[in-house]
Formats: sequence, C-alpha cells, structure tokens
Amino acid sequence: MLRAWMTWAVGVGIAIGAAGCKKPEGDKAASPANVNVPAVAVSQQAAPAEQCDDPFRTAVVLDPPLGEQRPPDQTAAGKNVARIFEQIAGNSMTGGLWDQVRLPKTGKLLARVKTDQGDIVIELWHDVAPRHVRNFVALAKSGYFDGLKFHRSTRQEQGDKTIAYLEGGCPLGTGEYGYGSIGYWLKPEIKTDLKHEEGTVGAWSSKDSDAADDLNNASTKFYVTLNKAPWMDGQYTIFGRIVQGMDVAHTINRRPVHDDEFKDRPKEPVVIRSVTIETGVAANQIAAR
Repeated sequence: MLRAWMTWAVGVGIAIGAAGCKKPEGDKAASPANVNVPAVAVSQQAAPAEQCDDPFRTAVVLDPPLGEQRPPDQTAAGKNVARIFEQIAGNSMTGGLWDQVRLPKTGKLLARVKTDQGDIVIELWHDVAPRHVRNFVALAKSGYFDGLKFHRSTRQEQGDKTIAYLEGGCPLGTGEYGYGSIGYWLKPEIKTDLKHEEGTVGAWSSKDSDAADDLNNASTKFYVTLNKAPWMDGQYTIFGRIVQGMDVAHTINRRPVHDDEFKDRPKEPVVIRSVTIETGVAANQIAAR
C-alpha cells in the first residue's frame, strides 16, 4: 500500500513537496494514474501578508494511517483529486486555501449546505476544533463537496437507543472504509466535555487504534447525529452543529435505504449542490435567516 501511495504522492508533483522544483515538461508521471488534467493550470495566489497561525505543512498528517487507501484520481463528482490537494496545500505546501483561511475573532462562522431537499446551516466551532474547521472551510472553497452525496443514512433501533445519523464527504461517494481523504489527514481535536446531541457535526475517524496519536481523522468525511448519541462522546472530533435545516436533515435521513446488511445505503442519495461559508454572523442573526 505504501508503494502505491508514494506513486500517487509523486503524481501530485515535486513542486508541492519541495520549494523551487519544477515539473519536467512531458512527464506523464506528474499526474496520478496519468489522469487528463485540464490544460488550464491551477492559479496559486501568493500567501496573504498576515501569516497563517496553523500552516498546512505543519497542521496535517501526510503519511496514511493504518487501513487508509490511496485516494482516487477523481471524486465521484468528477473533480481531480490532485488538483484539489494542490489548491488547498498551495505551491510548495504554502499559500494555498488552507493558509488563506482566517478564522473570525468575533461573530459566528457558518457553512450553508445546499441540497435539493433544502438548505442545512452548520455553525462551525472554530474555537473548539480550529484545524477541522479550517479544513472544512478550505474544502468548501475549493468546491470539493459540490456534487458529492450523503452516502450513508442510518436510522435504526438498537435496544433502548436510536441510532440516526447522516454521513457525507466520501471522495468515492460510497463511504467505503479506507477512503476519506484527498491525500492528508487531521489529528484529532477531541473535547471530552462535548456531547453528541441532535444536529452535532463531527469528523469521521477510522479508529484503528485506541492510541490518541493513531486516531487520525479522515479529512473529507463528516457525520451529523440526528439524536443524542452518548456512546460517541469523547471518541470523535466535534466541530459544529446544525442551527438551521434540522427538518431537512431528518427528511434526508428518512428516505429509503437498501435492504442489505447495514441498511444505511440510500437508494437515491441526496446530492450536496454547494457549500458556502458565511463569516462574522451575529448570534441573533442566525434564527432570523
């Protein structure tokens, strides 16, 4: 697996990993699996004068955790994965969308998830899990989520508890284990005092080990709990909650699923049309929207 991963890493381009290096002309190995990248180059903006307090090159984990697979060349929505990685990481892993994100010092930070069933508005808790929020914002600004689906929808009774949640953000669009990244992972930002309530938004984790250093979260998969889920408390990184559109989330969750072993694969998955970020929103403005 490591050899396959290194092949993909080389495909992203030496320019991402080492400053000042240029890709030789005609080098087909520069694109993962020789994917046909559009001729228009990704425009890289210079890093803003204000320095990022948590730069990409030091904030993420690039070595794949146990059980993680090489990212696909394209997402289920047809977007080039290497290109999105470069947009977020930037040239030589600096100055990309990640480093350009400025987390607000005052006001709320919201993400509006537009679907055919209606909008879901998530309040992003940048004071609780700043890296996960920065990552979600960068992915949204790159257009990564646009066209992907809520690939998993569970609503089951198990004894005296109900399990109800949605999951989205898988690059394959299937939720398959081992695919939750476009080439980097996030270290957990678990807060043991936070509880999983209705509308809690968190980062999916492979959880192949109980060691804290090994609980690297998939960088693209996220979940929404639609009821209290105390068995998840202290186990996953929570980075937000739904503040509008809870009815939309429940509507999506109640749609028919396949009658297979897990009963969590939607027959007609709801598509995420876009995710837009709104900054500096006052608390009293949220309810008025």
